[in-house]
Amino acid sequence: QAVEYPLSGLTVTLDGDHLVMTPTFGHGRPLVPVDDGLFRFDDELTASLAFTMVEGARVLVGSNVYAERRSRWPFDLLRAGLATALAMVALAPLAAGVAALRRRRQQASPMTTSAGGRGLGALWALAAGVFGMVGWAARTAEIVDLAEPSLHSWTVFAGTAAYPAVAVLVAGVTARALGGGVAPRSGGFAIAVMLAHAGLACYLGWWDLVAFRSWVY
Repeated sequence: QAVEYPLSGLTVTLDGDHLVMTPTFGHGRPLVPVDDGLFRFDDELTASLAFTMVEGARVLVGSNVYAERRSRWPFDLLRAGLATALAMVALAPLAAGVAALRRRRQQASPMTTSAGGRGLGALWALAAGVFGMVGWAARTAEIVDLAEPSLHSWTVFAGTAAYPAVAVLVAGVTARALGGGVAPRSGGFAIAVMLAHAGLACYLGWWDLVAFRSWVY
């Protein structure tokens, strides 16, 4: 659900004289009216979707659909935040590697010569590796692998247990680096990476995925 939540959702818009249902990622499909509040897709013979009210909220229901009417901007904001955080987490070790190459050429780098800045690149790589390990295990596992203790389920457990701790460590080392007088540009990037890891750790906590034991569900 933590993955499906920001990726799911659909938008129903009026296009000329008919409605079009468009998923968050995918192509829109026109809705053909059948009766009051009842619709079908153009390749169906009978109504498969219905607009109705449930506890005062407008919902769209069907055989594989249950969608409540919500404001779109919070979901777009969440998607943008997660995408930015993931990009920062993935690019931080690469940026640290580029900085190391420049240091070798120039024999000086404000971010790496300060006492607090040393080790940030390695820590970024560690944090990204732990998060990537969780993503790999969850993506490649079969349902049966996660339903019982296995390599994949134990990897998810270990990764989700370690990642918040690593995110806290990133915050501590970043704070020490800032106190060591890193360059403003390097310091700003370090803060952005720290916030990215903190945000992803909080997202895991929001979904109760910290030290997640999939085999007990």
